[in-house]
Amino acid sequence: DGEDADDSPSALGIDPRLSARWQVSEGGTLKAGTGLYQQSPEDVGEETGRMERAWSSEVGFKQRFGAWGSVDLTAFYKTIDRLVVSNPDLVDPEEDPLYVNTGRGRVYGGEVLLRKEPVGPVFGWISYTLSKAERSDDRCHWYDFDYDQTHILTAVGGYSFPYDFDLSGRLQYVTGNPYTPYDGAVYNLDTGPWRAETSEETNSARMAPYWALDLRLGKLLTFRMWQLELYVDLLNLLHGDNPEGIVYNYDYSEFAYVQGLPFIPSIGVDAKWRF
Repeated sequence: DGEDADDSPSALGIDPRLSARWQVSEGGTLKAGTGLYQQSPEDVGEETGRMERAWSSEVGFKQRFGAWGSVDLTAFYKTIDRLVVSNPDLVDPEEDPLYVNTGRGRVYGGEVLLRKEPVGPVFGWISYTLSKAERSDDRCHWYDFDYDQTHILTAVGGYSFPYDFDLSGRLQYVTGNPYTPYDGAVYNLDTGPWRAETSEETNSARMAPYWALDLRLGKLLTFRMWQLELYVDLLNLLHGDNPEGIVYNYDYSEFAYVQGLPFIPSIGVDAKWRF
C-alpha cells in the first residue's frame, strides 16, 4: 500500500485467473473458469485501505447444432469479502473508523441460453437466469442483496420479410429488487417530522417485478454506394409497474412506486455509406 501526491490511498493487487475449454463431442464443448477480482473502496478513508475482492468460478457446457444455433448451460458461484460496511463497533467517531472491511457476499445460480443463428428469415435468442445474491455485515446473518434478482428472462427475436422489411422485438421479465419495509412511524414532538421505524428483517420484501415489450419495424433501402434504413421503435409497448424506487406519505402508512419510462414511440433514420 502507498499514497500518491494528493495523499489519496492507493493499493496494488494481483488477480490470478484461469479458464479452460474442452471439446468433448461434435459441437459439444465443456468450459470452466475461475479467478480473483479486486477493486479499491471508494471515498471511505484510509481505515479501509484493503481492496474489496471476489473469487468467481463457473462451469458450463455448450452444444452447437450446425448452422441452426446452440444451447449453452452455465452454473456459477462467487464469494466476496472485504466489503466496506458501517462499523458495527462504532462508539467514538473521533477515534473509531466509520467504515470497516468486514462485509461479505455470495452469489450463485445458473443460466441457460438458447440461440437461433441468423440463418434464414428467423433469428433470436432466449436466456433464463436463476440466481441468489446475498450480503452479510457480520459473521452470522445473511440477507438478500439490494439488487438481488431471482429470475431474469429475456427473449429477443426477429423475422426478415421480403423486400427488406423486418420485424424484431424484445421481451424481458426481471424479479423486483428487495427492500426493507417500515413497520410504522413515530411522531417526534421536539423536531416535528415523523420518524420511520424499520423492520428487523433487512430486505424482507420485494418491489413488483419488471417486465416490458419493445418492438421495431424497419425497412432497408439499398443504393449503389449507400444504404438507408427507416424504422419505427415502440418502447415499453406493454409494461408493468416497473418500479425504480419507493416513496412514502408523511406518516409512512402508505407508499407508491417510482415507475420507469412509459410507452415511447419513435421514428428513426439510419444511413450508411460505402467508399
